[in-house]
Amino acid sequence: MWEILVRFILRFRVAILVVIFLITVFMGWKATKVELSYELAQMLPESDTVFMQYREFRENFGEDGNVVFIGVDDPGFLKLENFLVWYDITHDISAIEGVTAILGITNIPEIVRNDEERRFEFRPLMSRRPESQQELDSIRDRLYNLPFYEGLLYNRETGAILAAITLDREILNTKARVGLINELHQKASQFTEQTGIQLHYSGLPYIRTRTMEKIDAELKLFVILALIIASIALLIFFRSFKAVFFPVLIVIISVVWALGLIATLGYEITILTGIIPPLLIIIGVENCIFLLNKYHHEYRDHGNKIKALSRVVQRIGKATMLTNATTAVGFATFIITGNDILVEFGIVAAINILFVFLLTLFLIPIFFSFLNPPQIRHIKHLDSRFIRRAIKRVVSTVMFYRSRVYWVFGTLFILGIWGISYLHTSGSIVDDIPHRDPIYKDLQFFERNVNGILPLEIIIETNRPNGITHPRTLEAMDQLQQVLAQYPQLSRPLSIVEVMKFAKQAFYRGNPQMYELPNVHERNFILSYMPRAGEMDQNIMQNLADSAMQKTRLSVQMANLGTSQIRQLQQEIQPAIDSIFDSENTHVFMTGASVVFLEGSGYLVRNLLTSLVFAVLIISLLMALLFNHWRMILVSLLANLFPQLLTAALMGFAGVPIKPSTILVFSIALGISVDNSIHFLAKFKQELAFNSHNIKHAVLYALRESGVSMMYTFMVLFFGFSIFTASSFGGTQALGYLIAFTLLVALMSNLFLMPSVLLSLHKRIVIKQFRENGTVKINPSAKS
Repeated sequence: MWEILVRFILRFRVAILVVIFLITVFMGWKATKVELSYELAQMLPESDTVFMQYREFRENFGEDGNVVFIGVDDPGFLKLENFLVWYDITHDISAIEGVTAILGITNIPEIVRNDEERRFEFRPLMSRRPESQQELDSIRDRLYNLPFYEGLLYNRETGAILAAITLDREILNTKARVGLINELHQKASQFTEQTGIQLHYSGLPYIRTRTMEKIDAELKLFVILALIIASIALLIFFRSFKAVFFPVLIVIISVVWALGLIATLGYEITILTGIIPPLLIIIGVENCIFLLNKYHHEYRDHGNKIKALSRVVQRIGKATMLTNATTAVGFATFIITGNDILVEFGIVAAINILFVFLLTLFLIPIFFSFLNPPQIRHIKHLDSRFIRRAIKRVVSTVMFYRSRVYWVFGTLFILGIWGISYLHTSGSIVDDIPHRDPIYKDLQFFERNVNGILPLEIIIETNRPNGITHPRTLEAMDQLQQVLAQYPQLSRPLSIVEVMKFAKQAFYRGNPQMYELPNVHERNFILSYMPRAGEMDQNIMQNLADSAMQKTRLSVQMANLGTSQIRQLQQEIQPAIDSIFDSENTHVFMTGASVVFLEGSGYLVRNLLTSLVFAVLIISLLMALLFNHWRMILVSLLANLFPQLLTAALMGFAGVPIKPSTILVFSIALGISVDNSIHFLAKFKQELAFNSHNIKHAVLYALRESGVSMMYTFMVLFFGFSIFTASSFGGTQALGYLIAFTLLVALMSNLFLMPSVLLSLHKRIVIKQFRENGTVKINPSAKS
């Protein structure tokens, strides 16, 4: 098969180049149409109960994640000259296309009792620009006498004042959101420029937009860094401009194909698909190193360029295909998670890894068939003193000091088990943003002043018209609010109960001491002033209840809690809900972006663990194609599951939690680290056949050739993945240093542990595995 393939490649090399060029042009055109994803990732399947409840909530009450908050706690904000600047700016912000509403001190409504029409009216606290400091102070005092807004739009103790800006959901899910957020920020920043007073920004739309901007910038940065590292590594290893230029050209083509494929499939660039281009550069260069190293080995042996290129494909084509297949499997297993963002990542990564394999397998022989043979200086790296000295030490260790190898790895195994005991699951909605980032610092500002801005919703369904205005329902909701008030992680609630308290205060002419639920005698009088159902869309009630007044929401804002803290909070609140509400007549449940994130994180972790198991099984099956014995597969997996154990231990000791952004490391690292095992064992099997099943010589020759490639590719992969530590996202940083650590352990495992096991068990495994026909005698020199 491989002989036929290499003849095809070299015979039709010009036609192949033309086809690849045309495909690249098409993919480049498609790549110009690729866009960033601005939607919040859907982590749960649509059939999930939690997701269905959240979808129903959004259908009834609208979005809970389309509000941007702007806050200030400077005493100078309420000085007339500064405030007037803010007053004008808020009117400019409200005129921005995509801003549907703005609620703040400049237009905050209060409820006023209208006795002539016997109804409550919503009137702005500030009907015009204040003309004096005294008038502004009076407005501030009136604001502080409206408890309804305390903890929501102002904090009397800290002096913080907030503005809530609601954005158009349709624009938020498109590229136009960047312009909308930037224009909003630019308008608000004029206040800081003119007054010197610092403003703070937050809210899910703001966080997501700034995050995607960082992803876009990092995508370009990582591609450039990956190309630089690949070029430097190739130049150091092969000392030839040609050995740098053509592999870099191949990986650039693969990046163009990747971006084109994303657009062709109708996908968008997310925080995960954004790391695919640099990943392909790293993996593509790894392929090129193996092929070029074999090419130089073959050329040095016989000096025939075409024969050397042919043997590259014939002798390591199968092993290279298998290494790329196992890497692709590591990514493809994400498809079974059912999560859109991971499914897209798995599909695009797996397909493009196979594209990279085909490009390197075809283009390396084609390009170098047109070039002059390598000169002596180009193949001197095969006799590098440093590499040779390192390989000799490895061979000496596995041949004569295997007991030390087992002691070291046995000790590491015990440490690994110990470290795993410290593993824990955690994560938060903005967990990957570093604490020094302005986004995180601004989030802390809102946590200090209003206990957070992340939405948590409690839905109360009475299943009867006007059921939510029944005294027992209102009293039960008020009881629940008193329970919630005990948690400093939660803000003051916004609910129909607070509206009823606000209405009673208005009924008593704005007396703040009357901010409480109406009693039985007051209820009918106050309700007679409330707007009718048909007038709901004219006031604040439209966001709190359905038109039939049988379903309502109790909204609180939550601090940036981890999944374990959210779950504990949920477990503590649910019993209170069950004891307060009559379950026969009222259905109460928690939802909102925070609850969906909690359930989605747990769902992803479970499915990613399943995908890791599938990765091990599928990689085992692929390796069975090369090694026809289950014991041989176990030996190779031993060398590659051991690094996974130590990586998990490192996470435990370092306090890195298990979460979606860290657990996917294991499948990716397994698919990549197993490559060295396959190349070593393939060469080992080949040398056994050439050396009459002499184990000692087979290990020696396999380490001599494959060991060099292992070290070369390790350095490229190690430093290649290390570039991700430059990311501003914790998850991407973890991907970088955890995979780099895994590859380091995998190198040591493949160089020391696997050869030691092969030599120790050769009588029972190796002879049976590699025997071709009849009984094979063991060479005495193999018994050492």
